[in-house]
Amino acid sequence: MKILYIITRSTWGGAQAHVFDLVNEFKKRGNECVVVIGESGDLQKRLVDADIKVIILKNLLREINPLTDIKGIWELCKVIKRERPSVIHAHSSKAGIVGRIAARITRIPVVFTVHGWSFTEGVGDMKRKIYLLVEKLMANITDKFICVSDFDKELAIRYKVSTDQKLVAIHNGIPYVARQQRKENKQKEN
Repeated sequence: MKILYIITRSTWGGAQAHVFDLVNEFKKRGNECVVVIGESGDLQKRLVDADIKVIILKNLLREINPLTDIKGIWELCKVIKRERPSVIHAHSSKAGIVGRIAARITRIPVVFTVHGWSFTEGVGDMKRKIYLLVEKLMANITDKFICVSDFDKELAIRYKVSTDQKLVAIHNGIPYVARQQRKENKQKEN
Protein backbone atom coordinates (compact mmCIF):
# COMPACT_ATOMS: atom_id res chain seq x y z
CA MET A 1 0.00 0.00 0.00
CA LYS A 2 1.17 3.54 -0.70
CA ILE A 3 0.38 6.10 2.02
CA LEU A 4 0.69 9.85 1.51
CA TYR A 5 1.07 11.77 4.78
CA ILE A 6 0.40 15.51 4.98
CA ILE A 7 1.54 17.93 7.68
CA THR A 8 2.25 21.66 7.50
CA ARG A 9 5.08 22.17 9.98
CA SER A 10 8.50 20.55 10.03
CA THR A 11 9.54 22.05 13.36
CA TRP A 12 9.95 19.11 15.73
CA GLY A 13 6.99 18.65 18.07
CA GLY A 14 4.37 16.10 19.09
CA ALA A 15 2.55 15.84 15.75
CA GLN A 16 5.84 15.66 13.85
CA ALA A 17 7.22 12.93 16.13
CA HIS A 18 3.94 11.05 15.68
CA VAL A 19 4.16 11.25 11.87
CA PHE A 20 7.82 10.22 11.95
CA ASP A 21 7.04 7.15 14.08
CA LEU A 22 4.03 6.18 11.92
CA VAL A 23 5.91 6.50 8.66
CA ASN A 24 8.83 4.44 9.91
CA GLU A 25 6.55 1.72 11.29
CA PHE A 26 4.47 1.50 8.12
CA LYS A 27 7.64 1.44 6.01
CA LYS A 28 8.94 -1.50 8.12
CA ARG A 29 5.67 -3.30 7.39
CA GLY A 30 6.36 -3.06 3.65
CA ASN A 31 4.31 0.00 2.73
CA GLU A 32 5.53 2.81 0.52
CA CYS A 33 5.34 6.14 2.37
CA VAL A 34 5.56 9.70 1.06
CA VAL A 35 5.37 12.75 3.33
CA VAL A 36 4.20 16.15 2.10
CA ILE A 37 5.31 19.06 4.30
CA GLY A 38 4.93 22.82 3.97
CA GLU A 39 8.51 23.63 4.93
CA SER A 40 11.95 22.19 5.45
CA GLY A 41 13.12 21.56 9.01
CA ASP A 42 13.74 18.86 11.60
CA LEU A 43 10.99 16.48 10.48
CA GLN A 44 12.04 16.73 6.85
CA LYS A 45 15.70 16.10 7.73
CA ARG A 46 14.86 13.07 9.89
CA LEU A 47 12.63 11.60 7.19
CA VAL A 48 15.31 12.04 4.52
CA ASP A 49 17.86 10.40 6.85
CA ALA A 50 15.41 7.48 7.25
CA ASP A 51 15.18 7.20 3.44
CA ILE A 52 11.57 8.41 3.29
CA LYS A 53 10.44 10.44 0.28
CA VAL A 54 9.60 14.03 1.26
CA ILE A 55 7.86 16.61 -0.89
CA ILE A 56 7.83 20.24 0.24
CA LEU A 57 4.92 22.39 -0.98
CA LYS A 58 5.53 26.11 -0.60
CA ASN A 59 1.80 26.88 -0.35
CA LEU A 60 1.03 24.34 2.39
CA LEU A 61 1.24 26.83 5.23
CA ARG A 62 -0.18 26.74 8.74
CA GLU A 63 -1.56 30.27 8.57
CA ILE A 64 -4.99 30.80 7.03
CA ASN A 65 -4.82 32.64 3.70
CA PRO A 66 -7.55 31.78 1.17
CA LEU A 67 -5.42 32.47 -1.92
CA THR A 68 -2.42 30.51 -0.63
CA ASP A 69 -4.71 27.72 0.59
CA ILE A 70 -6.28 27.34 -2.87
CA LYS A 71 -2.78 27.20 -4.38
CA GLY A 72 -1.84 24.61 -1.74
CA ILE A 73 -4.84 22.45 -2.62
CA TRP A 74 -3.96 22.71 -6.32
CA GLU A 75 -0.31 21.76 -5.68
CA LEU A 76 -1.37 18.89 -3.46
CA CYS A 77 -3.80 17.56 -6.09
CA LYS A 78 -0.93 17.48 -8.60
CA VAL A 79 1.24 15.57 -6.11
CA ILE A 80 -1.57 13.10 -5.40
CA LYS A 81 -2.17 12.48 -9.11
CA ARG A 82 1.56 11.93 -9.64
CA GLU A 83 2.13 9.73 -6.54
CA ARG A 84 -1.15 7.78 -6.78
CA PRO A 85 -1.44 6.80 -3.10
CA SER A 86 -3.87 4.20 -1.81
CA VAL A 87 -4.79 6.44 1.13
CA ILE A 88 -4.05 9.95 2.40
CA HIS A 89 -3.33 10.56 6.07
CA ALA A 90 -3.50 14.22 7.12
CA HIS A 91 -2.23 15.55 10.45
CA SER A 92 -3.27 18.69 12.35
CA SER A 93 -5.94 21.24 11.50
CA LYS A 94 -4.66 23.07 8.43
CA ALA A 95 -3.17 20.02 6.71
CA GLY A 96 -6.42 18.28 7.59
CA ILE A 97 -8.51 20.84 5.73
CA VAL A 98 -6.27 21.14 2.67
CA GLY A 99 -5.58 17.40 2.59
CA ARG A 100 -9.21 16.36 2.84
CA ILE A 101 -10.27 18.75 0.08
CA ALA A 102 -7.48 17.49 -2.20
CA ALA A 103 -8.40 13.89 -1.34
CA ARG A 104 -12.02 14.56 -2.28
CA ILE A 105 -11.02 16.17 -5.60
CA THR A 106 -8.72 13.25 -6.47
CA ARG A 107 -11.10 10.62 -5.04
CA ILE A 108 -8.59 9.05 -2.66
CA PRO A 109 -9.72 7.79 0.79
CA VAL A 110 -8.57 10.07 3.60
CA VAL A 111 -7.88 9.68 7.29
CA PHE A 112 -7.51 12.76 9.48
CA THR A 113 -5.57 12.56 12.74
CA VAL A 114 -6.71 15.20 15.19
CA HIS A 115 -3.86 16.53 17.32
CA GLY A 116 -6.32 18.69 19.28
CA TRP A 117 -9.47 20.18 17.75
CA SER A 118 -9.30 23.81 16.61
CA PHE A 119 -12.62 24.40 18.42
CA THR A 120 -11.44 23.08 21.78
CA GLU A 121 -11.94 24.83 25.10
CA GLY A 122 -10.03 28.08 25.47
CA VAL A 123 -10.54 29.18 21.85
CA GLY A 124 -12.49 32.43 21.50
CA ASP A 125 -16.24 32.05 21.00
CA MET A 126 -16.39 33.39 17.43
CA LYS A 127 -13.36 31.40 16.24
CA ARG A 128 -14.67 28.28 17.96
CA LYS A 129 -17.99 28.56 16.13
CA ILE A 130 -16.28 29.06 12.76
CA TYR A 131 -13.83 26.18 13.29
CA LEU A 132 -16.65 23.93 14.47
CA LEU A 133 -18.72 24.70 11.37
CA VAL A 134 -15.72 24.01 9.12
CA GLU A 135 -15.03 20.66 10.82
CA LYS A 136 -18.69 19.62 10.54
CA LEU A 137 -18.59 20.38 6.82
CA MET A 138 -15.26 18.58 6.39
CA ALA A 139 -16.60 15.51 8.20
CA ASN A 140 -18.66 14.76 5.10
CA ILE A 141 -15.48 14.18 3.09
CA THR A 142 -13.51 12.37 5.80
CA ASP A 143 -13.40 8.59 5.76
CA LYS A 144 -12.04 8.19 9.30
CA PHE A 145 -10.96 10.41 12.18
CA ILE A 146 -8.19 9.36 14.54
CA CYS A 147 -8.23 11.28 17.82
CA VAL A 148 -5.07 11.08 19.92
CA SER A 149 -7.11 11.22 23.13
CA ASP A 150 -10.48 10.14 24.45
CA PHE A 151 -11.13 13.81 25.28
CA ASP A 152 -10.88 14.81 21.60
CA LYS A 153 -13.12 11.93 20.51
CA GLU A 154 -15.75 12.85 23.11
CA LEU A 155 -15.50 16.53 22.15
CA ALA A 156 -16.25 15.65 18.51
CA ILE A 157 -19.22 13.54 19.57
CA ARG A 158 -20.51 16.22 21.96
CA TYR A 159 -20.39 18.89 19.26
CA LYS A 160 -21.75 16.48 16.62
CA VAL A 161 -18.75 16.81 14.31
CA SER A 162 -19.10 13.18 13.29
CA THR A 163 -20.50 9.85 14.36
CA ASP A 164 -18.93 7.42 16.77
CA GLN A 165 -18.43 5.02 13.83
CA LYS A 166 -16.12 7.48 12.03
CA LEU A 167 -14.17 8.43 15.17
CA VAL A 168 -11.54 6.32 16.86
CA ALA A 169 -9.23 7.21 19.75
CA ILE A 170 -5.68 5.92 19.42
CA HIS A 171 -3.50 7.28 22.18
CA ASN A 172 -0.08 8.65 21.41
CA GLY A 173 2.60 7.02 23.45
CA ILE A 174 6.27 7.13 24.21
CA PRO A 175 8.13 3.97 23.26
CA TYR A 176 9.20 2.06 26.37
CA VAL A 177 12.80 1.98 25.15
CA ALA A 178 12.92 5.78 25.10
CA ARG A 179 11.49 5.99 28.63
CA GLN A 180 13.95 3.38 29.88
CA GLN A 181 16.86 5.18 28.19
CA ARG A 182 15.93 8.48 29.87
CA LYS A 183 15.76 6.72 33.25
CA GLU A 184 19.22 5.22 32.69
CA ASN A 185 20.61 8.59 31.56
CA LYS A 186 19.20 10.26 34.67
CA GLN A 187 20.79 7.63 36.89
CA LYS A 188 24.16 8.23 35.20
CA GLU A 189 23.87 11.97 35.89
CA ASN A 190 23.38 11.39 39.62
